[in-house]
Amino acid sequence: MSSSPRAEPLEGTPVTPTTVWRLPGLTPDRRDTGPAWLHQLIHADESRLASSFADLALALRADPGLRESVASLAGAPVAEVAASPFALRACAWAVSEGFFSVAHETRMPIRWPEPLRGGSAVDDPLHDTWDEGRLHIGKYQSFLQDEPLVTRNPDLHAKWTPHELLHRVMRFLWRPGVSLRSLHHGARLNELLPVVLWYGLDEVLRLDGRPFRRSTAPLEPEATDDRVHWWTLAPAGLVDRARPELHAFRAGLDHYRHEMQAISRGIASSAVVSVPHPFLDAASDATAYVVGHGRRLRSPTVARLLTTLYRPGRDRDEDPRAAFERVRTGLATLLFDEIVLDVALARSRASARILQDWLHRSAHAVTSERHPVLELLPDAATDIDRALDHADPVDLDAWRRRLEVALSSSAGTVLASGLPTTTPTPLAIARLGEGLASCLPATRLWLSRQELLDSALREFLQSPEFARRRSLPIRFRDWLVRSALDPVAEALAAFEQSLLTLPSGDDAAEFLALSPEEIDDPERVEVRASDAFVLHVSPIDVAALHQALLEDSRREHPLPAVTRRESPMVLGRRGGEIAAVALTPPIAAAFEALQREPDLLPHWMHRLEQAVTDSATDPGASDHPADDEAWMDELVEAGAVVLCPIWDGADLRPA
Repeated sequence: MSSSPRAEPLEGTPVTPTTVWRLPGLTPDRRDTGPAWLHQLIHADESRLASSFADLALALRADPGLRESVASLAGAPVAEVAASPFALRACAWAVSEGFFSVAHETRMPIRWPEPLRGGSAVDDPLHDTWDEGRLHIGKYQSFLQDEPLVTRNPDLHAKWTPHELLHRVMRFLWRPGVSLRSLHHGARLNELLPVVLWYGLDEVLRLDGRPFRRSTAPLEPEATDDRVHWWTLAPAGLVDRARPELHAFRAGLDHYRHEMQAISRGIASSAVVSVPHPFLDAASDATAYVVGHGRRLRSPTVARLLTTLYRPGRDRDEDPRAAFERVRTGLATLLFDEIVLDVALARSRASARILQDWLHRSAHAVTSERHPVLELLPDAATDIDRALDHADPVDLDAWRRRLEVALSSSAGTVLASGLPTTTPTPLAIARLGEGLASCLPATRLWLSRQELLDSALREFLQSPEFARRRSLPIRFRDWLVRSALDPVAEALAAFEQSLLTLPSGDDAAEFLALSPEEIDDPERVEVRASDAFVLHVSPIDVAALHQALLEDSRREHPLPAVTRRESPMVLGRRGGEIAAVALTPPIAAAFEALQREPDLLPHWMHRLEQAVTDSATDPGASDHPADDEAWMDELVEAGAVVLCPIWDGADLRPA
């Protein structure tokens, strides 16, 4: 593999570095065994196969510049594209063809005209709406096999990047007058290798060795450099890591074999043959894809686009047998072939994919077959062919100007495709502002009042935090901390993030606890902190400011003065409502101790009494309960503190 400077991110007209990377595959090449190579690979000697994976890892990590170049071209973090050896190979293959990812949150969705929609059965009333910082795009609008660019959703697992990029490499099936049956075969074939990668190939030497589990995946979506162990493990350690993970590799290949057999039978007959899988029903998923996209793919405007810009054998396949062959050879390529990544050619091809994407979005935004933007397709095809086949990059600035004229009022939405840029558009800024309003409303209002909102969003859009796979409130709060833009906004964001992540509830505390009036013997009562409550400490009196901002969003009244002092509080849910109790620091310390370990009621009341005494010098003491019993009543009424009877069980006997 050649050494080179790090490739620069895509921005405007692509630059042309001269780097060429060559990525080896598994050895030995099992295709040498003839038609039975797949069977023999599945049943290969475990030690030899583990050693082959170790050799592959050593070769791929020899120069860190490789994974950095692939990540830069893919528009994703290094740890995400190189989470495993086969994730890196899949991403390198994809970017060599010009495919890359764009930002989900700044890619404006196109409202398809009625003739392109799949009907009421696939309509999603929540499409294009924000909910607590998560932008929801409907199932049928979020993934189009014919869409040139990959949308990188920060709320989804890091496995999606290589998975989605491989979808593009596998092409899609389409031809003029295509039948629904052919579309079904094509949809199923397009999905197969990305699934094999997800559940099989990508599981070997991935990150720190924790296998993918659907139940826990939402809790750890992010791939970070410190978790990618295959970059640094010694050769023997790589073999030891790979050996127990080969079961996933074999299971993935076995699924591929059964799926290909089922698809082959389906192509030769009218049957739809399902293959059992713990999580997937590829046949049913393909049917759903056709239901959602069949009308769109057979509409005149989309047909004109796909006929003109997408070449058979390069961008699409025209019949099921060609698509079948693409997947068959694609697996062998992914496993064994040397993947050549010419960075200059990859950037030229990326410019072609950008223009393809702009025109793809245009064709889905117009209703007339004679719309001016469709008249640009032949010229675009010429430029795209040169960029894809001859390393002659598209002049994207010139094309943007032409499309702005042709699209007129819809140009802003169509061209807001999520591309990275040093000059975020007002549309992107407004879009992200809507997202903040759904999760950090008071933080947004405060920044707006300080005339900092626009500049803050611009800087955030270009920050490392924006690219992370975390929720929007977490990413924006982390950016506020690092940037030190405004300490009040930072405190508000931390408070609102706590409100968003409160525990769902504590049924035992809410429905089974004692009330103070039911206590006969304090020595037989245990006090514990409710699991539905958390302790939040702010450097300002954040609760009052938060309430004032939300109640006066029109700026009709002055805000309360910001008091800079340690302001602890307990936050939680009770009866479906959020409850908050402001504390003094000593009371907060007592509550924190109760969170660690329950206490007997007399001991707890003594601790509370001491905390009240220690609170006497607190600047805000006069705003709080005056004694331990008043504090106890307030905490119990809020649901933060729970009273439980103690039973010794002495009278219990088995039946």
